[in-house]
Amino acid sequence: MRSFGLLTSEELENSPSKQDGLSSAVINEYSRSSCSFICKIADRLKLRLISKSTALVFFHRFFSRQSFATHDRWVVAMTCVFLASKVEEDIRKLKEVILAGHKVKTGEDLDEKNDLYKRLVDKILICERILLHTLSFDVSVEHPHNDSLRYVKEIGGGSDLKQTTWNFLNDSLNTKLCLRYTAQQIAAAGVMLAAYYLKNRSESSSKLSKMAIQKFDEMYKKDAKIFGHPGDLLKSIVVELLVVYEKGKLNGRDIAQIKGTGTVTPSAGASKRTHAGESSTLSKRPRV
Repeated sequence: MRSFGLLTSEELENSPSKQDGLSSAVINEYSRSSCSFICKIADRLKLRLISKSTALVFFHRFFSRQSFATHDRWVVAMTCVFLASKVEEDIRKLKEVILAGHKVKTGEDLDEKNDLYKRLVDKILICERILLHTLSFDVSVEHPHNDSLRYVKEIGGGSDLKQTTWNFLNDSLNTKLCLRYTAQQIAAAGVMLAAYYLKNRSESSSKLSKMAIQKFDEMYKKDAKIFGHPGDLLKSIVVELLVVYEKGKLNGRDIAQIKGTGTVTPSAGASKRTHAGESSTLSKRPRV
């Protein structure tokens, strides 16, 4: 299987989950709630931002090649946190990840002697192998945050522009932008969105950032490029990011699928996507 490059909108639209009959609304809801789950586990474990970010990227990459109808997303999410903590040398024991994940999901503590704990250990260790195969063992992830600092510095922005940009970039990790665009493009789009945001709230913007926003506008008008990236491309990224702040609409069939009462079953290709010798991480029906 090829290493991870950028995907086209058509490839994302024709995802394994879509092929298994899940609607876009259901897929987006699964992604949204799973990303929230990952963030809460990471916060509970006091992981660094880079570890949390890497876990989110792993999750998005996994489900671009695998189906929500085949794999338990909660197990996959915990596995992504576990693997990311090792990749980013911010290591947490598997026990810590499981106990934190169970606490976040149920609000209850889990006894290590409980059969559920033992089953989760087995499932996550199996899922880690599937995750690595799905990622083609490519665990390198480039995040947009450092590039955004360079771009803000380039236009002389203040701390409010930096912080607002980072806030938007953190939210972008709840989307599939990392599958379609480079870290540098996402960083530039984050600065663009932050500049627009602060421009509309000029009374609360610092003097430095007001000057930076003016320079930003002049840069865009001059050559239709921002930090070397086409302005129209960055605008399209901004539009995609803004979807995070809009509530998706679910119809009756979507809600039935989310509750696990839908009739969706994995497609014939699902077994091919799960590697030989590995079982699926859980159910044949999508679950919450």
